[in-house]
Order: sequence, then structure tokens, then C-alpha cells
Amino acid sequence: MLRNQKGTLPGVAFSEVKGDSLPNIRDVSVISQWRGSGSSTYDLVKVPTKVFYSDDGQITWGYEIPDGKKPIELIKLLLLPKNELEMYLRGQDATVIERSRGMITSLGKTAMSVIQDYLRELWKYSLEQIKASIGQKLETLPFHVILTVPAIWSEVARQSMLHVAKQAGICDDRACGKTRIELVDEPQAAATAVFFRELHKRHDLEPGARIVVADLGGGTADVITYTIEEIDPVPRFRECVEGAGGLYGGNFPDHEFKEALKLEIGRQRWKECFKFHDMIIRESWQYSIKPSFDNSDQLWHVNTYNAGTCQLNSEQVAECFDNTVTSGIVKLVRGQIQQAKAASESSTPPELVCLVGGFGRSPYIYKVLHDKLCRKHNIELIQARDSSSWSAVAQGAVLTRAVQPESRVARYSYGWSTDEPFDPDHHLIEDRYYDDGRSVWMARNQVHWPIKRGDRVQHSANGGAYDKTFLPDEKGIQTHKARFYKSALREPPKRVDAKRNVAIGEDAAPGVVFLGNIELTTPVNVQDLPKMSNNNDESFPYFEWTWKINVSGSSVNMIATTSDGEEIGKLDIGDITKEKGASCEKPRVSGANGRQAQMMEIDHHLLVTLNPAADGKATRPEAHIAMAPNTQQAAVIACAESIAILHLLHSVPEQPSSNPVIDHQSRRTGHPLSFDRERSLASALAFLARTTDNQNYIPAVCIEEVPEPAARLNVLLAVNKARPESGKQVLASLKEGFSRIFALLARTNDGFYGDRFHVFQTYTLSSAPCSKLQEREQATD
Repeated sequence: MLRNQKGTLPGVAFSEVKGDSLPNIRDVSVISQWRGSGSSTYDLVKVPTKVFYSDDGQITWGYEIPDGKKPIELIKLLLLPKNELEMYLRGQDATVIERSRGMITSLGKTAMSVIQDYLRELWKYSLEQIKASIGQKLETLPFHVILTVPAIWSEVARQSMLHVAKQAGICDDRACGKTRIELVDEPQAAATAVFFRELHKRHDLEPGARIVVADLGGGTADVITYTIEEIDPVPRFRECVEGAGGLYGGNFPDHEFKEALKLEIGRQRWKECFKFHDMIIRESWQYSIKPSFDNSDQLWHVNTYNAGTCQLNSEQVAECFDNTVTSGIVKLVRGQIQQAKAASESSTPPELVCLVGGFGRSPYIYKVLHDKLCRKHNIELIQARDSSSWSAVAQGAVLTRAVQPESRVARYSYGWSTDEPFDPDHHLIEDRYYDDGRSVWMARNQVHWPIKRGDRVQHSANGGAYDKTFLPDEKGIQTHKARFYKSALREPPKRVDAKRNVAIGEDAAPGVVFLGNIELTTPVNVQDLPKMSNNNDESFPYFEWTWKINVSGSSVNMIATTSDGEEIGKLDIGDITKEKGASCEKPRVSGANGRQAQMMEIDHHLLVTLNPAADGKATRPEAHIAMAPNTQQAAVIACAESIAILHLLHSVPEQPSSNPVIDHQSRRTGHPLSFDRERSLASALAFLARTTDNQNYIPAVCIEEVPEPAARLNVLLAVNKARPESGKQVLASLKEGFSRIFALLARTNDGFYGDRFHVFQTYTLSSAPCSKLQEREQATD
């Protein structure tokens, strides 16, 4: 039996299974030899997710890619939909993604085909290594392949991974039997490896002990707390509290290290040694400083070749971690400790925190967690310093064949559309209809939420039995479509308008995301279904089914079955084979309350539409922002979200339900501008906000109309602020530019405002949204 693990740096582990033998981590082998000269003993159990195509179309991948070549990188992230991808982009990664997309386009390929090429090469090489280990017997063994994914990945991303793996040939037909393939969350796989490795040799841990497992990879950090149920003969465990994750992986300090070198030797000298950049980062940072740094007081020597040797002190190195990931990791682990204490009858903290994953080997991260958290709460902190930490996810994935968490804690609420008997005290009259089969009044547009966020869910939960009646004249095989939703709310709304046309992944209601449709097909012709009688002694065919729900991390698997177990429908999240390129989907931004607003193009600018209030009344808009073109999406999202949090705009008397807005006139006295005119002005102002001085300073602009008697227009400008001292020059140049067009705007606005286009406000935002939003600067021209 084989297990394949695909992470930011993928590793491959395998094991042969004989009958019903108990699993043992000692029986799991990890591939540790990879082609190429760029590998080292530090990371032989992993291989980079990079691809390079030569002029003749030949593929090189992983460590084979020569220094100085620009490969296609971060290819796993190319699987993600636009709105999900933006959550993963921070700093340099946004530039790398855009460069990779450009290279893919120039090659005449698609992102999907590139990922398939990489997985095909990885799979082919893995089979060669396994065959060298166990011989010709490989050809007689059926495969069970497990791909691991971050727990925070959505359903769309997970299905994309499965699809591309199949296209890469992993599930090709074999004479010895069909290949099975499935997904497992990376933190679950890592925890499984930890429990198999640690529990039998630790006599201080007994059933009931709680262990925080922090899986720190290259891109993400996933932290989950488990309660041990059994230790012998094999570990049994369940999720203790709701897990958490974020973008705090080991790749993010790499860019900070580059910046530290640039400041130390000077940007010009750094440019002069560009041929050695990859070698410098690999040898001085990834193989030397990064894996051994523990914040001890010493100087670190970096050979920059053309520019000689430079020195970095411990404070400079620590900033590479602290400016990117340290506080985020501490926050995740602290949250698990606090939740575990709250869930404990004795309010005691967990017994153990275990660091796994490649970045989990960092001595500095160990020291920070020990000093800030574990010592304070008297919690033991352990860390594998050998390659077992790197290979924990791959090894654990193999062992999941025999061990699954007894239960999980749902990170989201999950539900589906349903009809209910009409109750005038709880349902809207517009949802009422008469069901001839049941001979009762029913209410449509209702949502049943069998799983609420924070609920403890068994490995395979039963969502209950449901039925549908058909009219006597309906014949043949019939289908019934149910809409499936998820929500981050612990008490999500019980009504969602099913007539509202939304795409998969979009908000169907405030705080409710549409996941897709489940199409249920009757197992037999309708006329052959069982009959039920109503109050009028009329008989109608009726169709019964049961929901089977499997929750895993941030994802869910949903299947409908008949009473005898026959599958009649499952969650359809859409056509995941579509290429998710830049032109496939509109960008999205998050509003202040986490809801998402669709953006649309207007004269080469982007305008955030206002979400209509559910009750038809005016509420404060989440955002009304015109973005300048050619901006980095990650910075745009940070600016837009921060503006929404501050509620910079005045309330719109009557919110539009869609864009474009035609002749929308304000009904409130004192607001003579129509919404359409206000939108046009915002677009005009955004044009000036465009700056190419530095791509890290991406401004967002909006306007605020002050009603009479003041009657003026405020221009509000937000600039992403990377450091406390930065942004001043950009703000000054933008303010000067605005001043040059104020007179023009006054003349083109029918003279209404005249010379009153003079109020200018600026908001400087730190690069971490919401961290320094209380500081506000105001300047008057």
C-alpha cells in the first residue's frame, strides 16, 4: 500500500500492508534520495515544487533545476481559485505567482498542465525508488494513494488537487487492481505520526491527555489539540477543540533575509551578484542560519561571492522571523491552550505541545514558544530535531489507513436547503406554498444546519433522514436539487433565498457561502416509489434519503444514500477542471465583517459593490472603493479591508442590489449627488492614485460626501504601510497630484462644489491589517 504526500515541499512515504496486521511507524519508508545537485542532508526527505522547461520542451524539476534558471514556482498555489489564492499571497509570493503565470502563458501552457507535469514526474520517480526498494513485487500490489493538503484548504481546492492527480496518471489502470486515492489533512497526518512515535515511549501520558500538535510547513501553520482515547494496541484520539491555521510557514522569513542582506551590503552590490542569489539563500540561509538559529548572541557570516562576506547579528536574523511569522505562530498555539483550558472541567492546560513539519524543527521557534507560552503554563514542549519532523506528514499519511480521529470539532457550520411546514411566527409569507402531496402549507428557502461550528462530529456523521413527495402525473427517474452552504457563524441564518443566483464560493446571504448543489436522483421510477397518504386520503409517491457527512478541517464531504446504502447524490462543487487563470474569475475583497463583496471592472478601475441589506433598510456600506489598475491583489485586499473596518463612507440611503447602478438618486435631502455620479467621481480619483514608485505601497481611494450646509466632498486615501517610517513620500506625492485635479473636478461637476473640493484625508495602514488602525492623519489643503 502506498501513500503519497504533497505539501509545499512534497515528500513521499510508502509501506506494504499485509492482511490485517497492525500498523507500525517503523514499517513506513520515506524516499530520501532525489536527483540533482542542489539537495543536502538537511532536506533530502523533501523536494521543491518547481518546474523548468527548456527551449526544446524538456522538463526539469525539483533539485535538478540549475542555478541561475528561473523556474515556475509555487505551482501548488496555482490550483486555488482567485479568492482563495489571495489569502495565500504575502510579500514576494504575489510577485512570484504573477511571474509564474506569465511564464506559463508564454509557454502556451495552462497552470493545470504544469502541475500535472510536475506530479507526473514526481510519481514516476517515486515508483522507481519504491521498485528499487521492494523489487518486482511492486507490480502485484494495488495502490492506495493519499495526498495531504493544508487543513485550511476549501472544497474547491481539494477537488482540484484530486483532479490534477488523476490527470497526472496516478490513478491509471493497473493489472493488479484499481488504485484508490483520497485526501487527508496535513495536521491530522502529522499528529498520527507523532502519536505512533511518542505515546509508546512516554509513560507519563495516559488516556485523557491532551496534546497540541503544531504542524509548521513551508507555507502554512496548522495547530490542532487532540485528546488521547487509547494508546494500545494502536493510538486512538479525537479533536479536543476547534483547530486553527494561518500563513505562518517557513518560506516567509526567506524574503526578509534577502532584504536584510540588501540593507547590509547595499542594493547596488546586491544587484551585482544576482547570478549567485539562489546559491547565497540556499547555502547561507536555508542550510545554515535558518535551521540552526536559536537567538544566541553571535555574528553570522554570509558569503555573497561578488560582494564579499558580510555579517549579520542575532537581532537582524531574529527580525527575519519576527517580521513575518513568529507572532502568528504564538497566537495560534496560545489560542489552542486557552480553548483547551476552557473545555477542561479542571481548567488545566494541555500536557504537551509538539512541533512537527520542516519549519517545526526551528530552534528559534522552539525557544519563543517555550519562553512565551509553555514555561508560563507549565506545559512540556517537544521538537524532533532529526528528519522525522520533516517526514511526519508523509509517514502519518501512510498510517491513516488504520487510524482516524474518533471525532472532529467543526470549524464551520454546514447545512442545506430544505422546506419546512409553514409557521407564520417564524416564516415569511412570501416563502409559503401548498404541498399537494402532504396536504399542508410549506415554507421554502429554509436551511437546515445539522452541523454547527464548534460541534463535535463523528468521523462519518449521519445528517438525518429526509423525504420528498411527487405528484401522481410525474413519471420515470426524477431528480431533486438541494443547495449546500457553509458559514463561519455558530448560529447561521435559517433562511437563504434560493432564487438568488450566486456562484460557488460566493455569499448567498450575510455570513453564508454557497458551496454547490447536491442533485439527488431517484433510485427507481417515481411510479415505483412507496406511496404515502395525505389528510385527504390521496396517495402520492415519496422519496426518502439519508445524508452522510464527513468533516475534515475546513472541508466537508457530503453524500446522500437510500435506506439500503445506495449512493444517489453527492456534493457538486462545479467544474473544477476549468483553468483558474487570471481572466477566469473576478477579484474579490473582504469586508469588515468577513463577508465578501464582488468586484467588477469600470473603465479599467475596480469598484466594490455594496451588499444590499437583508431587510431593505439602509446600512453602512462595507466599502465603496475604486482601485487603481496594476495593483498587487494582496495589498489591495489589505487596504480595502482596512477601509471597510474604519467605515470611512457615509451610509447610502438606498443600497443598490446590483451593478451598474442606473440613475440611482439619493432620497435623503442634502445629498444632491446620485450614486452613479458618486461612483464616477470615485473612479476618476482612483486614476490619480496610481503610483509606480514602489509596488509595496498600493493606495486605495474612496470619497465621502458631506451633506449641506457644509456641502463638500472628502477624499479618503489609504496606503499600505510596511514600516512606521515608510509611506510619507508616497502620501505627499499623491496629495500633490490630487491638488492638481481638484480644480478640474470642480469644473466638470456642473459647478456644484466650486472651490469646495479641498478636504483631503489620509489614512496610513500598517502592512498587517487592523494592527495600527487607530492612528489617523488628517491634512487640509
